[in-house]
Amino acid sequence: MPTREAMLDFLKSGIKMMESDATRELLRDRDKVQKPGKKLIDLQLAGWEPLGYDSKVGCEALENVQGDEEIANLRMEFMFAAMRSYSQATSDRRPATLESKVAMPREVILEFFDICNTRMDLPETQEKFQKHLAETKQMPNKLCIQLQRDTLEDLGFEADHACQVLGRVPQDYQNDADVVRGFQMWSMKAKQTMMRVMKAHQDAGGELPQGAAPPEMGPDFKVAMEKARADLLNMSDDAKDKFLEEKLDETAKNRFQEFQELPPGDRAEWFSKLAEDVRLDFVKLQLLIMRQMQMRAMEQHQKQHGGGYAQPTAGPSHAPGQEQMM
Repeated sequence: MPTREAMLDFLKSGIKMMESDATRELLRDRDKVQKPGKKLIDLQLAGWEPLGYDSKVGCEALENVQGDEEIANLRMEFMFAAMRSYSQATSDRRPATLESKVAMPREVILEFFDICNTRMDLPETQEKFQKHLAETKQMPNKLCIQLQRDTLEDLGFEADHACQVLGRVPQDYQNDADVVRGFQMWSMKAKQTMMRVMKAHQDAGGELPQGAAPPEMGPDFKVAMEKARADLLNMSDDAKDKFLEEKLDETAKNRFQEFQELPPGDRAEWFSKLAEDVRLDFVKLQLLIMRQMQMRAMEQHQKQHGGGYAQPTAGPSHAPGQEQMM
């Protein structure tokens, strides 16, 4: 079991390693490093050996630390250092010639989702978006789209061509659970980020641009949401999983599809026409699907960045969708 001092040393040395020019140059080298995300994890885990601990034991111990503010802050700093290093390596590895005809391979599509989500979660990205909103009184949709387009080109694909490929993902990969889930989490990440930006702007005393705030869903939705949250608080994880498995049938999926296709201003009336028990199940399923997707996003994040440190997450939201980039 690592000592507290050993855990602090691991975090501090790991941050220093990830921020070093030597690490950046190594991850930039396509001949030496094929997968910068995996290599970064290997470099992180190697930090335990000089301290005399097995990497698995060390990471598990670090994850289980509770109530230690210094370690908690360093874990967060470690996580952001990993995200920045991964993002920078992707930019540094952009090829001189971009592909404009061949479709993106499945592996690249999944990598695009992960890098985009990573970049959206960085504090400096959200600060940039907040500054844009404060100074221009406009939502930072264009900045979000540019981040996505830059990421596509960092991965070697001309942005307009790659956007057309992404636009066909729901059809081309409809039976591929990993790609469908990645697409959904990517779409949700932009919405969550915009909601955080809007909230920070409002908390600072700013007013949102006309039409930026989501339309009110009405009193029926509010009542259903409050009851759904109360019910879920009293359910075990197994009970939640069972509810999701039993209730998320074809009828429920079609209902969600119908809801998503409605103009935002028409959704409150549509919802109010549902039977009371259907409203409650609809909202419970919405919350449980969000919970499931966040858990999977955290698992994916841990695989990509190592250390087992969860990324910041947010709840359901309504904001400009990713499809605007296509």
